[in-house]
Amino acid sequence: METKFIMISSSKGGVGKSTAALGISTRLALLGESVLLCDLDFGNACLDILLGVEDRVLYTVSDVAKKNCRAKDAVITENETNINGLALLPCPAGATVKVAEDEADGAISPKAVIEAVKAAAEELHCRYVVIDTGAGVSALTDEAAQLAHTILVVASHNPISLRAAEGTVARFSKLGKRDIRLVINSFEAKSTINKKYQRKGLLDIIDLSRAPLVGVVPYDYGLLLSHEGLVLKTFSGEMSDADKAFHNIALRLMGEDVPVFNGIKKLRRKRVQLYK
Repeated sequence: METKFIMISSSKGGVGKSTAALGISTRLALLGESVLLCDLDFGNACLDILLGVEDRVLYTVSDVAKKNCRAKDAVITENETNINGLALLPCPAGATVKVAEDEADGAISPKAVIEAVKAAAEELHCRYVVIDTGAGVSALTDEAAQLAHTILVVASHNPISLRAAEGTVARFSKLGKRDIRLVINSFEAKSTINKKYQRKGLLDIIDLSRAPLVGVVPYDYGLLLSHEGLVLKTFSGEMSDADKAFHNIALRLMGEDVPVFNGIKKLRRKRVQLYK
């Protein structure tokens, strides 16, 4: 079974890359796939917090890269994430570890970090590896891109975010990557349809990013609260619209032909207006 590497990226911070990485990983796992979620945001690592396992982190990807431990020693298993099939390879928090090509002052090389990710994937024999990267472009994001079979560029409605998405797509295209897709996050239909706000429709967003669309995640305040630990996290029963969007993205990544707004009634009914 070949492992498929999926990279989540954007040169703009604050677009919800970690939210997307966690949502997609969770839905892949709930669809029966084995998933390793890797946090490679060395500046603002947060996936351990979003999963509620920060107290369980003993080693991180940097320890694996430095060969201080085996890859499986750093992985937070599905028994600890409480999501069957989903494991986490955490990242050191607070920019305490530097990643640099010259490896001066104890820095880790980007290649060593990616080798650590590959080692964890091999030891776990997982079907999917979802790599969450930090904002901006760097030698590490380039190295991760070379490993990835699919790159998901996350953008919001914000014009600055869309410009960043275009630049991110262009950069990875120059690296020879072909499977680059767009995730529109925190999408608000009401302000798109109401022309007084002059927000761009989906076709304009796709055109600006220069990448095919893989999913649209509607704004979901409940999702925001759950990531702050303010409401009970549950992965069974009725799904929110954001959950449905991540579910659709997961299915499309698995090769299923499902509509972008499958199951999201509020957006399906308005989809013609949203593409204008």
